[in-house]
Amino acid sequence: MSNHWFLGFVLALTTLVAPLSTAQDESVTRSAYKLLDNRFRLDHGIDEVSLVVYRKPGSGPVLFVRPDGSKLYAHSTPENVKWYDEQEFDLITITKPMPGPWQIVGTLDPRNSIEILSDIQLTMDEAPRSIYQFERLKVTAELRNYGTRITNEAFYKSTSLEMFLLRRGIATSDDELTTTTKIGQFYDNGTLLDEYPRDGVYTGELDFRADPGRYQLFSRVKNKTFSRTFVQDVELKKIPIQAKVIRVSESAKRIHYSINPIEVQLETVAINLMIEGPNDFQYPFSMVAPEKAQMDVELDFIDRTGDYRIGGWMFATTSDGREVALEIPKERFSVIIDSQQEVAVPELSTGRVVASDSGAETALPEITEPMMQPPIDVVEPPKEEESGSLLWLWITISMGVVLAIIGGVVFILLRKRKKSSENGEDSDNDAEAGGIDLNRPEDR
Repeated sequence: MSNHWFLGFVLALTTLVAPLSTAQDESVTRSAYKLLDNRFRLDHGIDEVSLVVYRKPGSGPVLFVRPDGSKLYAHSTPENVKWYDEQEFDLITITKPMPGPWQIVGTLDPRNSIEILSDIQLTMDEAPRSIYQFERLKVTAELRNYGTRITNEAFYKSTSLEMFLLRRGIATSDDELTTTTKIGQFYDNGTLLDEYPRDGVYTGELDFRADPGRYQLFSRVKNKTFSRTFVQDVELKKIPIQAKVIRVSESAKRIHYSINPIEVQLETVAINLMIEGPNDFQYPFSMVAPEKAQMDVELDFIDRTGDYRIGGWMFATTSDGREVALEIPKERFSVIIDSQQEVAVPELSTGRVVASDSGAETALPEITEPMMQPPIDVVEPPKEEESGSLLWLWITISMGVVLAIIGGVVFILLRKRKKSSENGEDSDNDAEAGGIDLNRPEDR
């Protein structure tokens, strides 16, 4: 009885490892299994296969023995073989592999397992046909093998999802690419928007900042051994909110916003804005469900001259019912506050009515005579021309004093030098006179 059970187990395991069907859809699909004597089989009809082989940490790459006895090495591979080795595994992709029994030679992991992936496809959520400028769009992508998500942790350690916007030339006869804009690169590592690491699902957020027009949304998952792509046609529309800075004499007075009611439903609009300026100035405000498509943001609360910028987000539902999140581009503007601007003082009139502290209105008594005040002497600041003349006068006097000092020093030095030279001549004459004795005959 036990022999029959053991024979059945071996037959089942052999069926799992080496399927013998000649049909391509029944050939080696996806399998992670224990190797029998480090052997596995690849059937014919496989266009490409990726092998993930686990080995002991720190050990060198394995080698493969093909059905004809030839060997494949990590350091020397033919054109149809791409090899990537990590510390604990080897990832090998073979195009048109030789059918038949293969053997692995190397220091394998005690798990002694291999994963064979022969029909890897990249699948993604379909993007909207129409996307707005500056829209933030969440995307997810998966790698599948015969319809089943690949969850091999080692497989995703070396892969990333890259996304591009491709715009094709309209005037070119061969429709060649004119622009390629990379808009994102994501990893299955549990960071940013990715929910779980190594779960076989890439999650990211795209930011569309290209010019309006028709594009191809090109997605690619690749590593050092293989690459899979996914292409969608999209139209990039102009952002449905526009801003305009209203200026008076070079100073910004208000920001005018205009929403396109054809693209979005006004009753669903929510806008968050932030004004930023010098010295960490920040002023946030928001608008929800505006009644009109036109709105103004007054800037009269800004009381300091400087350069400012305003930007934020708009959340809305499009006319076709899609929820969108749009980043409103920042607008830069300058505010100039006139320091000479006079504060308006209200004029006094007879019988004015003002509000008291208690909230009741009190009538002021009628003023029959003007209120006289003693005159106040106002010291006016010196005019710009007078202050400039006074400055030049001080500069001239200072230069004259400096030149007089320098001249005096030079004069004193010259006199000292002259006296020294005269004293030296007198000494020489005395010496010469003392050296001749007229009483001596030889000196006569």
